[in-house]
Amino acid sequence: MTRGVCLIAYGDKAKLEAVRCTASLYNWHDWPTNTITSTIGATDYNDIQRSRWAKVTLDRWSPFDETLYLDADTRVQGDVSIGFDLLADGWDMVITASRQQADQNMWHIVDDERNETMLAYACGEILQLQGGVFWFQKNAATARLFEAWRDEWVKWTQFDQAALLRALIIAPVKLYLLGYPFNGGALIAHNHGRAAQ
Repeated sequence: MTRGVCLIAYGDKAKLEAVRCTASLYNWHDWPTNTITSTIGATDYNDIQRSRWAKVTLDRWSPFDETLYLDADTRVQGDVSIGFDLLADGWDMVITASRQQADQNMWHIVDDERNETMLAYACGEILQLQGGVFWFQKNAATARLFEAWRDEWVKWTQFDQAALLRALIIAPVKLYLLGYPFNGGALIAHNHGRAAQ
């Protein structure tokens, strides 16, 4: 069973951020890393779209059986092995909730996509997930999830979070939620958007 870390870095700023992220990881862990810096299909997309396409195809290009995905603009500040421990306990994916909930939920998603996502859940409020840090293991359930995530993402080719929420309805997995310290907090800091600036 191989474990490792994947990052995506399209563009010079993103590549610099990925180097810094990897350096922070190696302060705590010696897991192998794989950083994608060149196009994986979808050549007509811009760099931001390519990076999101790479994320929704992560199950195809990650060389690891169990993967920790880190946005390039994150910084590891402590022991984050708990995600792999939870996969070993039988969870398919480990992720955190976004800090943007309630009236800020999916504020960055275009109206049509946000409305479709809300309608898919048929409820007044959805727990938005933060796609910048997550662990997953390769198995049949996550293969179905990533396939659905790709199908949902190509409808708008913008952000990936709402597409993930819709994909989870189509292809549910055993999903474990960690708290804020693991994405934007004490254990994994997140400099949102720095790689794209």
